[in-house]
Amino acid sequence: MRRTIVELIFLAIGLGVAAIIASLASWAVPGIGRTIWMIAYVVMAIDVLLRIMPIRRAWVRDRAARQGVPHGDG
Repeated sequence: MRRTIVELIFLAIGLGVAAIIASLASWAVPGIGRTIWMIAYVVMAIDVLLRIMPIRRAWVRDRAARQGVPHGDG
């Protein structure tokens, strides 16, 4: 479960950083806030898509470790 939690934390950090950057950018340039947030949402969606496989791989390794199956993580 440890690997899966770490991957989920990485995902949350990535989403949080994107939100912080978007809020600061929309504050700094008030006229284009809608565009900035649209781009931020696209970036967040890409972040989620790129994290799916590492989260799945971590979940499989955690399950194997719980069952005592060697997973080559040494």
